[in-house]
Amino acid sequence: MTCAASVGVVIKNLGDFAYYYGKRHALPGVVVRAGFVGVAVVGHSAYAFVRSDVIDVPQNLPEQEVRIALPRQVRRFITDDEQGVLVRVRGSNLLGDLLGERVFHLQSHLRTESKDLGQVEIDDVYVTEKTERICTVEAAEPTAKLIRSQIRRQVAGARRRFGVSADKVVAVAIQILGPGKIAALRLDGDFAVTKGKVYRFKEVTRLTKRDSAG
Repeated sequence: MTCAASVGVVIKNLGDFAYYYGKRHALPGVVVRAGFVGVAVVGHSAYAFVRSDVIDVPQNLPEQEVRIALPRQVRRFITDDEQGVLVRVRGSNLLGDLLGERVFHLQSHLRTESKDLGQVEIDDVYVTEKTERICTVEAAEPTAKLIRSQIRRQVAGARRRFGVSADKVVAVAIQILGPGKIAALRLDGDFAVTKGKVYRFKEVTRLTKRDSAG
C-alpha cells in the first residue's frame, strides 16, 4: 500500500489489484516507462510487474457464422456482455468446431486454486468427449485484455481440481470483438495461440438437422 501511494495509486480493494492493473487498466506512467505492462500473480499473495503478459488476437483469422436457435422469450433476456457471450457459446457448437471434437459443459465460474499460484476463477469449464480433456475458457470484454498469467493459473487450478496432467487440459481464450462477434483462440502448453477463428453469431428461429450437426 505504501509503495502504491508513492506513485499516486490508491488501492480500494487489495484483492482486485492484480486483476485491475493486469486486465482493465494501464499501469502508472512511471512503471510503464520502466518497461512493465502489467501485474501478474506469481504465488500465494505474491505479485510481480511483467513486461509481456497480454495475448493478442492474431490478424486475418478465418471467419465463420455460427447459427444458434433460442426461443424469443429467452433471447430477449440475453445481454451482449461477457456473460451473454458465454451463454451463446454454450448454446452452440463453437468449441466443438474449434477443438475438433464434441464437448460438454461442466461448470461456470469455477473457483479453484493451485498449490503454487493460489486461488483463481475460471469463466467456463468443458470436457471433450473423445480425448477426455478439460477445457478452460477465459473471456474478455472488447475493452479488456486476455492475460496469459491468469490463464496459466486457471490451467493449474483445473489440473488440481480434476486431478489431471498438463496434457489433459486445453485452454481457450475468447476475446469479444463486438455485438455477436468473438475471436476464439486455442492455446498450447506455453499459452501461445495455436489456432483461432472469428465467429459471428446468427440467431435463427429453428435449426435444421444439418445446422445442428455443425
